[in-house]
Amino acid sequence: MVRNNTITQQLVACILLISLFLQSYGGPTNLPIQGEEEPSASTTIGQEEEQEQGRRKRARIEIEQEEGQEQRLIEQAQLRV
Repeated sequence: MVRNNTITQQLVACILLISLFLQSYGGPTNLPIQGEEEPSASTTIGQEEEQEQGRRKRARIEIEQEEGQEQRLIEQAQLRV
């Protein structure tokens, strides 16, 4: 009976070790959720550059609009005189 228990214990231990090995061999289990990606350094820098270009473009448009408004005000003032 003692011999029967040691064979059973060895079998259980072997199965546990194999299952642990297979779990770790399957790859990482803490994968990111779909749709969530960690930004890489190059992606972040590229996004910052795009944002900066967008800001500059909007600033340029605002300046052009202000200059256009100033020009219209000047023209209106000249017509009144």
